[in-house]
Amino acid sequence: MINKKINKDCKYFKGYKPCKYNKEYGIECENCDFYKPFSHHILIIKLAGIGDVIRTTPILRRLKSLYPDVKIWWLTEYPEILSKEVDCKIKFDFKGIEIIKSINFGSIYNLDKSPEACTIMGKLSAIIHKGFRMNSMYGVIEPIDSNANHKYLTGLFDNVSKENKKHYVEEIFEICDIGKFEGEEYLLPEIIPKECLCHPTSRDSDILLLIQDFKEGKKIVGLNIGCGDRWKSREWKRENWILLSRSLIRKGYEVVILGGEKEHVTNKYIAERSGAKYYGTFPIDIFSSIVNICDIVVSSVTSTMHIAIGLKKKVVVLNNIFNKNEFYLYNRGKIVEPEIECDCYYSEYCKNDCINKITVDKVLQTVEELL
Repeated sequence: MINKKINKDCKYFKGYKPCKYNKEYGIECENCDFYKPFSHHILIIKLAGIGDVIRTTPILRRLKSLYPDVKIWWLTEYPEILSKEVDCKIKFDFKGIEIIKSINFGSIYNLDKSPEACTIMGKLSAIIHKGFRMNSMYGVIEPIDSNANHKYLTGLFDNVSKENKKHYVEEIFEICDIGKFEGEEYLLPEIIPKECLCHPTSRDSDILLLIQDFKEGKKIVGLNIGCGDRWKSREWKRENWILLSRSLIRKGYEVVILGGEKEHVTNKYIAERSGAKYYGTFPIDIFSSIVNICDIVVSSVTSTMHIAIGLKKKVVVLNNIFNKNEFYLYNRGKIVEPEIECDCYYSEYCKNDCINKITVDKVLQTVEELL
């Protein structure tokens, strides 16, 4: 039997395959200069959607500051959107759940009020549990302690939610009991740098070469058309997007249409009738790179909005059904709402179609103010 020193407490140790430094340099544990022991495990649970996962990432900055030697795990439906600050990105599926059930965590932060997340929370071992859990007697979600009570109540009662003055990131810092939010930015995965987008040797160069047709020196406005399937009440008419695109182009801006597969047909329609550019749909890393070339993004409350915030872009947010105080734009954006009061608060459909009471002129004016 071969005896070897094994650093099981090293962040880079895998236990089932060579670590990256053994692969790259042939180094073994006994004489490794890259040995990095961790103090304990922390688990973050935020399953969905993509935008909510992204806007939860500021806590990573604080956790890394408080516990520089910690090993951070994250359970989510979207591990591909997590940055390298997360040591173990765990997909929310049967295999992922079985893996985390075997770990003794120092702290678990469940910031997801879904029944699935709260049920999992009750099955995991940790010294500290924060956030939300399932009450086994009544079969309902409940806050674990008073730190989560504010977020819990705003989710239960519309009248409480409408009076809320705290934004989401502020709330999750409070829930985790890691001190007050101090402007910590989102964390995104690495993207293709702007200077590499049009380089013929860059990844996916055939697609990214299309971006060469942006004229140098012009400001680029990204228009995110979609609003998802659930909240159709926030869908701005495509005629508005066409008119906005034409108006921006007449004023000398470059306009690019952004969106996913569900918006593909509508995006093509708008681009063809407005003169805006549209490049199709992409994996999240390439899509984020395209968002990154924009100087400003116009969007409803979507994952694209959060990607733009994470990339430190200026944003114009079209909002009609949410409490605008929920969203923190890092002083780089403005929220535009209908001038009339809507009665479709957190509603999937709006009988008064109040999102379309937001005028193209108002959005255009806001874009120009920010630029």
